[in-house]
Amino acid sequence: MSKRVRTLIIVCVVLALLGGSLAVLLLLPDPGKDSGSSSSSSSSSTALTVLDKSKDAGGSTVADPVKKIVIQSGDVSFSMEPNGDGDLQVAAYDGLPVNTSRVESLVKSLTTISATRKVVDEPENPADFGLAEPRATATVTYHDDSTAVLELGSEDPLKEGVYLRVQGQSPVYLVEESVTETIFQDSLYYIGTTLITAPPVRSDDTGGEAILRDMKLTGSLREGQPLSFRRTADTDTAEIQMFTYVITSPYVRSFNDTMLQSLLTNSTALNATTAVVARPTAEDLEKYGFHNPYSVAELNLAVLQGTDTSSTTTTASGSSGSGVAPAVYYNVQPHKVVIGSKNDDGNYYVMVDDMVSIYEVSAASLPWAEAVYENAISTSLFNKNITDVSAITIRTADGETRFDLAQYPDKENSDDKLQVTHDGQTYPTDDFRDLYRVLMLVKRNGKAAGQPEGEPYLTLTVDPTENGGAAVTAAFYKGTATQYLCRLQDGDTFMVNASAVENLLTQMNNYLEGRDVKVSVS
Repeated sequence: MSKRVRTLIIVCVVLALLGGSLAVLLLLPDPGKDSGSSSSSSSSSTALTVLDKSKDAGGSTVADPVKKIVIQSGDVSFSMEPNGDGDLQVAAYDGLPVNTSRVESLVKSLTTISATRKVVDEPENPADFGLAEPRATATVTYHDDSTAVLELGSEDPLKEGVYLRVQGQSPVYLVEESVTETIFQDSLYYIGTTLITAPPVRSDDTGGEAILRDMKLTGSLREGQPLSFRRTADTDTAEIQMFTYVITSPYVRSFNDTMLQSLLTNSTALNATTAVVARPTAEDLEKYGFHNPYSVAELNLAVLQGTDTSSTTTTASGSSGSGVAPAVYYNVQPHKVVIGSKNDDGNYYVMVDDMVSIYEVSAASLPWAEAVYENAISTSLFNKNITDVSAITIRTADGETRFDLAQYPDKENSDDKLQVTHDGQTYPTDDFRDLYRVLMLVKRNGKAAGQPEGEPYLTLTVDPTENGGAAVTAAFYKGTATQYLCRLQDGDTFMVNASAVENLLTQMNNYLEGRDVKVSVS
């Protein structure tokens, strides 16, 4: 076959293919024509302005473009009008806090309305777009007293947006779902969700800090055993001043570090997810659990002064007997937070102070909600430094063993600072420190399973020095093979590991007999 013939064949094939493609293109529908329109509509993806009331007749930007809004959705209707401060607010919620950011977002969306595209200039059947009976309407009165009624139709079949029309005008527009979500919200959406704010620090107080000063927790969760705690003060004993906060009820104890860290997280502010009921009735209060609150917090926020100033302040206590400067607080703010119940999402229904609304608040925002004495307290029997101890006595059925501790803080050598005697005989200081560590490893291990009966298996007494705080007495009663019951001198009762108690006796005998004291517990 000649080269010329081959070239003619290739050209014919290409022309045939092009002809087929052209035929296909001619058969495709014209994208500029709309099946429900009497004229072609814009298909541009560029945002199309439906309404713009952002400027006055002279072209200047209007500060308050919207005067009034009426939202109608089904049988529910509410209006938003200027309150006493001149801010738009749901009229029925006058006197309640306003969510200004959400109101501002609504006003912005209503001032300039943009569409993705115009769907049809004049629909033959508005019902095709859900506009024969709109799902919702927004009647807006603008700064120039003009009024526009926005009609919300159905969702576009391709889920590209929602149909919308301005009442009295023919064109139907497609707007993004986010636009309609902003405009057509429930009235509760506009109630303010800021429940508690931190007290302000004065400008002249360098280093001042807003803190949680104290809190009392009650409610049905705690079975009549309130949990109270506070920031420590200069008048507290050295044993308590080792910590920043101390539990004061039901017993004076130190905190579990993890729980304390959780309680102090975001403790000076509280924000709700949303308002649930604006002005609850008695039925509403019972429905959401407020007839028998699950958890209640009465707390005081304050600013802990960081520098000396001449302004009036409130001291946490009187003169310092320990050489620690007294804490000074100002802008003290009392609050009461009541949790009615918890919903299926794990969030709480909450009422705060005198706000006559029920709010939904996330569990993360209320770290104290589930705090009870047993999970808040440190596991240690006590937290007394060995330098604050004058004697330790261990009693069993076999007798009593007493160690007297003489403190010599001015000595240079660590071992010389402490002298340990038993029955008039001096024993090694370093080994006794190990024995003291073994004693400190006897820790609480859960809520008491019943009450102690009979005589204790072992009684431990820790006597303090003159400035070492209160004495500690712990009585241990045999329970099971793995756990003993322990009762302290103030009535606090709980379980401890039996192995820790038995190991204390073993290591005490090792110490008395000159053998190595093993600190680890099996």
